[in-house]
Amino acid sequence: MTGERTEHERGQIRARWAGGAVAWAAAAVLLAGCGAGPAASAPAAPPAPRVTLTALSGQALTVPDGKPTILYFISAQCSSCVAGLHELAALGTQLPHSVQWVSVDVTPQYDSPPTVTTMMAETGAQWPAAYATNALLEAYHVTELDQLAVIGANGRLLYDGGRPSAATLRGLIHLALRG
Repeated sequence: MTGERTEHERGQIRARWAGGAVAWAAAAVLLAGCGAGPAASAPAAPPAPRVTLTALSGQALTVPDGKPTILYFISAQCSSCVAGLHELAALGTQLPHSVQWVSVDVTPQYDSPPTVTTMMAETGAQWPAAYATNALLEAYHVTELDQLAVIGANGRLLYDGGRPSAATLRGLIHLALRG
């Protein structure tokens, strides 16, 4: 899943995504606060692809489902994913409980349910984990590990790319809560 990209190239892609997300979020906040009419609002985000997953616990999860949602694409074989789970777990404690978090393991052929469950527990990630399906990977354009998608409460896909900085993600989540 890591593709042919070097770590430097992946970092450049993440920086472009994060920079674009920050610019979009800043524009949306500025336009929302300036009293501009509907014609001056930021462009609408596309609808998020609707998928149903089965959590490792057996619970059915449908995304989007009317709640702000973070999908984080991981593997237990990925050290940056473990670090990402630590960061997201810390961030999650600072946000409303209405945000739905789902870790999506993209390498079920290597990661057994106990391995994924242990990784989640050891990182403090107290949300469901599920295995990816091909349809999910295609729908969210997953090409490498350590990617995430942010879906607004209105079902719009606000972000789909490499894991952004905590500050950028916090801004995207606040947009997701509003939408």
